[in-house]
Amino acid sequence: MKEESRQHTTDEVRNQFLQMVWNEIDYWKKQKVSEQEKMEGVVFSILVMIDGDSATLPPFILAPCPHQGDRNFLEEEGMNWYPQNDNEQINGDIGGELHDMFHTIKNEREVKICQTTMEMDQEVGHLDQVKRKVVDNKEIVK
Repeated sequence: MKEESRQHTTDEVRNQFLQMVWNEIDYWKKQKVSEQEKMEGVVFSILVMIDGDSATLPPFILAPCPHQGDRNFLEEEGMNWYPQNDNEQINGDIGGELHDMFHTIKNEREVKICQTTMEMDQEVGHLDQVKRKVVDNKEIVK
């Protein structure tokens, strides 16, 4: 006799998700790419699963769930707070576009790192010029 269909339990969904995570770890572990590319591959694959672009899992809701007192504390400190959530209304769901944004954010970070490095190089170059002037003028600064 065929079993009656039903909704997956929370435990079943959690186990399916974690099994997929481990499948991705196993897959990327075997790839002949750098460690950095392996880590990015695993993270990207997880984001794809959360966003619902995996063949075997639906999209997941991924939203903050701050402590009840966070908003008041942060507001008093003049800081921004995360949206409050409960089982009836979801605010701030970030699922759906994570994997699309993953490499965009990486590229933005790399640009910022390059800019910071260039600024540091310019500062070091400036300090080297100051140091050379002092040496040329035979002034010694201690």
